[in-house]
Amino acid sequence: MRVLSHARCHILLSGERLYESAWPVNILVVYFNRHHPIRASAEDHLYCFQRASEHRCYYLNAALPWVPAFVKRSHFDLVVFHNIFLWWRYEPKLFRRLCDRVKWTADLSCPKAMLPQDEHLQGDILEEFIERFRVTHVLSCADSTQWPLLYPSTDRERVLFSTVLPGYLSTRTLERISRIGAQDIARDLNIGYRAVRLGPSLGSHALLKVTIGEEIARRAADLGLATDISSNIYDTFLGDKWFEFLLRCKYTVGVEGGASVRDADGSVLEAATEYMKLHPRADFEEVEAAVFPGRDGEIAYHAISPRHLECCATRTCQILVEGEYSGILTPNVHYIPLKRDLSNLDEVLQAVVRDDLRTSLAEQAFKDIVASERYTYESFVKTVIARVFSNGAPGPHTQTGTDRIGYSEARFYDWLLWAFWATAWAIRRPIERAFGRERVRGWVNAVRRRRGEIQ
Repeated sequence: MRVLSHARCHILLSGERLYESAWPVNILVVYFNRHHPIRASAEDHLYCFQRASEHRCYYLNAALPWVPAFVKRSHFDLVVFHNIFLWWRYEPKLFRRLCDRVKWTADLSCPKAMLPQDEHLQGDILEEFIERFRVTHVLSCADSTQWPLLYPSTDRERVLFSTVLPGYLSTRTLERISRIGAQDIARDLNIGYRAVRLGPSLGSHALLKVTIGEEIARRAADLGLATDISSNIYDTFLGDKWFEFLLRCKYTVGVEGGASVRDADGSVLEAATEYMKLHPRADFEEVEAAVFPGRDGEIAYHAISPRHLECCATRTCQILVEGEYSGILTPNVHYIPLKRDLSNLDEVLQAVVRDDLRTSLAEQAFKDIVASERYTYESFVKTVIARVFSNGAPGPHTQTGTDRIGYSEARFYDWLLWAFWATAWAIRRPIERAFGRERVRGWVNAVRRRRGEIQ
């Protein structure tokens, strides 16, 4: 590869030699959000290009019903479609509206990268998006063996694929954890865990996260262990409360994120949902046999999740279902392994009772994962820029008046929308307490149906 005078060498962990720009480039990050607050890990991932680099980052929240004119006229070296935008493909009507709102980016001649997650879901829409917006780089959470299964129609000669982690560690997060930890929070919970209950359409792998939590909670109670384990979405911890929770836990539980069924067009989810309405007590095996027989295991879409790294940062010892964990975490070195069939659960819980492995495992995980600085957002952004501009970094671009106004407009509207949604959710919470969350959610969905966002 020819080394351009305006590029500098960047060596990836794999040993691959790429080149990145030696000066700031203009990056447009497209996302969509109408919630406040969002998970700390999601915020870190979204704003990493701005916080972990010196590049000029324009953030465009597609919740804004119009695109500021000066932003559209600005010069961009790279467009990034963030997962917080792409995720909304699970509501196709809303996603089509969002795509129309940012359709002007399809005509930009610069490289375009997308950061999808949950790629097992609505894969057909992802592939359509790649074609419509002329995406040049897919930064996937899947390993290379899964790309042909997840993106069967995508021309991988034209579109370059790379594997990245779903999340990394940010300096801000580590500082927040350090600040919260300085409060000497007592580790009064033997085991703490949060998981969202998912439907059977994602396959048996996705159900593990709830299954293990329920079984551990049941058996831990018999041993007199203090636990705080929940799969209720309303028990989710946001912002610093999540880190406070981890710092209270001696141990936490986990499994690789992902799925074992590819739902290319959402039909599996729709059919499984309808079946569960008619048979609310049906177990996974019954739903599988009725809705998607023989398809469980058709993909192995597994990856480490950001919470695993955050547990390393809080020195919370992890009990993890056996897996690869993206080659980062090693059993009996960084965590206590739990067999997928839970056959060694009694042995694992006895280790929790003895509490003789926790400190060494947690400290080794902190040393290898956190202190090594190998899994930071600074490294992630460098890797993205290096891959996108592997054939030569863009030349220097003089900021014009239009660019400067566009940059200021983008920052102002991004701040304005965050302030608006913070206010809206602050108002919504007392209304939910007064009338009930489900009733308020029903009202919101009624408005969204009238606007044509959902069925």
